[in-house]
Parts: sequence; structure tokens; C-alpha cells
Amino acid sequence: MRWWWNLTLPGKLLLVGAVVILGTVTWRAIAGLGREGAPSPRPAAQVPPVVTVTPAPPSPTPPPLPPPSPTPQARGQTPTPRPTVTLAGQIIPDVLILYTSCEGDGACGLMASGKQVHLGAAACNPQLMPFGTRFRILGWEGELVCEDIHPFLQGWYVVVWFPTEAEGRAFRQQVGQKGSIQILFRPS
Repeated sequence: MRWWWNLTLPGKLLLVGAVVILGTVTWRAIAGLGREGAPSPRPAAQVPPVVTVTPAPPSPTPPPLPPPSPTPQARGQTPTPRPTVTLAGQIIPDVLILYTSCEGDGACGLMASGKQVHLGAAACNPQLMPFGTRFRILGWEGELVCEDIHPFLQGWYVVVWFPTEAEGRAFRQQVGQKGSIQILFRPS
């Protein structure tokens, strides 16, 4: 029974469900056999009587529904911004700017796009800047391309990849925590 404890909860549920279904099928097969091993006779299916339905006269068209009223929000809550389409040349202010590194964070593998991390790669919100969007951070020389996502951040953010922690810290000192970005190319 040691194998039972190694199963995950979904695995245990799947196994129990399979045993129940198998037992039910077996029980029905055994119960359907007569004493001699032949299937027991089943009653003939009854045919329901034919009922004719006359169509009802057409009803007048219903009045139009009133426009939906806005849902009230709790005090102190701001509405979540809807994604907007960014155009080439557009400047986006107040973008959260972060960095990650292979040396410091262990970010050395594949990105969500399936490509290997490299200089110039960045993680962006795919609803606002899809993979392949090229942009630059105002006040910094490099051009970046969105090829990854961050699993927890929402809204406008950019996470720039660097091979070493020292390069990431120097980048942070130059651009700060928030800044403006300029979209250079956005795939359709």
C-alpha cells in the first residue's frame, strides 16, 4: 500500500473512480445473466403515443431592454484599466521597470516564447505588449523585445534580462523603478 501514499489527490480520485466504474459494469453484467448463463429477457420497449402540436400564434416582439447600469464599486477602489492597443511611436508613462539576471535570480533558461534568454530580451504583459513588440526605455540606450511574461505582475511592466547581477544593478540605477517606454514596433 506504499504506492497509494505516493499518489497525488487527483490520482487517488481517478483510481477510485475507475474502480467504481469497473465494479458497476461488472455487477450489471453479472446481474443481467440468468441462472443458465444466458441473458435474462428484457421487457419490450413501449412506444409513446404520437402527439400533434399546433404552433402558437406569433407573439409581439418584446420591448427593448434598458441599457445596463454601471456596477457600483466599493469606496477606495479604482477600476481596473482595460488593455489598450499600443501603436508604434506611442510613449507609455509610469511603467514599472524591473530586471532579472542569470547570476542573481537563476533566470538562465527558456522564456515563455520558447527562446533562450539573451541580451535585449524582456518580460512584458502580453495583453498590452504581445511577443515580438520592440520598445526602448527612455533614458537608456538599448532596444528591447518582449519575449517573456512575469507570472504575477499585471498592468504596464517591463522586466529586462541581464547575464550578471552587476549589470542589472547598474541598469536599475540608470533608469529607476518607474519610467517611460516608447513602442518601436508592435506585431498585429
